[in-house]
Amino acid sequence: MKAFLTRLASLVIYLLPVGIFTCLVMGPWGARFQPKNIRATLFIGAALLGMLMIQWRRSKTGWLAGLALSLLVYGAAYKALTFIPDVSAYPWSLGWSESSRYYYASLFFSEPVYGVSVPPSVLHPTRYLMQSLPFIIPDAPLWLHRLWQVLLWLGLNLWAGAVIARRFRAGWELALFSFLFLFQGPVYYHLLVMVVLVVWGFDSHRFGRSLFVVLLASVWAGLSRVNWFPMPALMASVLYFMEAPIGKQPIWRYLLPVVAWGVFGTLTAFLAQNAYILLSGNPAMLFSSSFSSDLLWYRLWPNATYGPGILRSVWRASFPLLLLILARWLPDWRRYHPMRLLGIGAAVCLVLAGGIVVSVKIGGGSNLHNVDAYLVLLLLVGAGLYYHQAQPEPVASENGISQPLRAQSALWPLVFFVLLFPIRDLTQTGAPLPQRDEVTANQEVEVLSAAVQQEAQAGGEILFIDQRHLLTTHQIKNVPLVPDYEVVFLMEMVMSNNQPYLERFHQELKEKQFAMIVMGTPAVHYQDQSNAFAEENNKWVDQVAAPLLCYYQPTLTLPDSGMSILTPRDQPCD
Repeated sequence: MKAFLTRLASLVIYLLPVGIFTCLVMGPWGARFQPKNIRATLFIGAALLGMLMIQWRRSKTGWLAGLALSLLVYGAAYKALTFIPDVSAYPWSLGWSESSRYYYASLFFSEPVYGVSVPPSVLHPTRYLMQSLPFIIPDAPLWLHRLWQVLLWLGLNLWAGAVIARRFRAGWELALFSFLFLFQGPVYYHLLVMVVLVVWGFDSHRFGRSLFVVLLASVWAGLSRVNWFPMPALMASVLYFMEAPIGKQPIWRYLLPVVAWGVFGTLTAFLAQNAYILLSGNPAMLFSSSFSSDLLWYRLWPNATYGPGILRSVWRASFPLLLLILARWLPDWRRYHPMRLLGIGAAVCLVLAGGIVVSVKIGGGSNLHNVDAYLVLLLLVGAGLYYHQAQPEPVASENGISQPLRAQSALWPLVFFVLLFPIRDLTQTGAPLPQRDEVTANQEVEVLSAAVQQEAQAGGEILFIDQRHLLTTHQIKNVPLVPDYEVVFLMEMVMSNNQPYLERFHQELKEKQFAMIVMGTPAVHYQDQSNAFAEENNKWVDQVAAPLLCYYQPTLTLPDSGMSILTPRDQPCD
């Protein structure tokens, strides 16, 4: 017990510099530390202190190694601490789509939560399935759902990093680097389930086991995202190309497993999606929204929605690791069969091209989460080469003994270059903790609750377009759920130009189907490309805000939250 307490005290002391850094940038005086150079300097200073403490406790650890470890540990610790504001009892949604996440998660428990059976989510079913676990606890509070989501973000990223480190026989330094690297997207936690399955279970020398792992991960892919359908097979293929030399076997025989994983894996994902469509009870047309959305190619370049643009950000995230890959590969490039290099390159380029196309789809392009598959494959290739787990073709010497790879000098300058990019970006995140007035917010929820309950008791339908989590977590009770037209899904239908869905929405507005509508106060305000998400805003105005204000009007607006209750107009517009 004494030894444990001593180690715990040492850990607390070691983490003190990053704790001070967090307090500086997220405390009430954090506005003074917003400039990028100030933050980066403070963080590197904290890492240098950590390096000194490592040298004091473990003098055998080199100075450069100690600094690298401090950068990784402090980076991971700071990333975890930036989630602190996300665990809150504040009753209103903390972001535009946060309310929707808990609502869609609740649909897997719709009968006990709402008293009616509602089909589960069309969008990201696996994400919401993972988020639904707190609903096992009756009347779980909102802060618990938020805490669970934070644990999913941190836990799945760390788990994926640990599995990658285990795969490539590395230490926890690779796990921490993977944790930080994957957050550059970010790679969403429900997609990391596939990374964990394939990296942990794939065996390049056991086809049957590997096929089973690929098919299992492909089922999850089919329930997750269309552009991840081939990803389990691609991850398996990249690992195979790295770990399995061709030797003397024919090329066609060597490629047979790759073809099998690709064909059966992608087919399994497609079948899993179609099975979900049939079992969920949702109309099939709602699942094709991603194929009919506008593509905004200008978002590849610097723009108001995403300052640096997609291409520059992809380059920044990739360039250091690509340099490290080249540094490990070039000294022995002749030892790797061209077909293996072509296979790895084709897989990486394929997911990069697909991610870029998805990134310019309307509704996207504000970060790198749509190039997530590319980041995963690049990380696997980089880790495999750096830790010498990419097996070259055997070359026999004159005495018949296979020649080893050439001894390579340390790449510390390049390693630090690779480390600094995700850590530099990380230090720019985090802001002073928001000052939320929970007392006023709870009072406004009570006002809203009283108004909608009175109308519900009179038999009127209440449509919560926004803030639907108030029903989900029973902060507002005795108001029957209207499942249609939730804000995130309604926006998805707007961006995909789903006219049948939108026409039904407009018709129900015209017929005054709803006695009350709860949402943020709508406004008819068009924007140009100098504004972030201008195209999304303009489509919303055309298809939602303008029709709403034609048939409904705000009769109660809550000033703190900006939420409004809209009721039918006596005189609709022409």
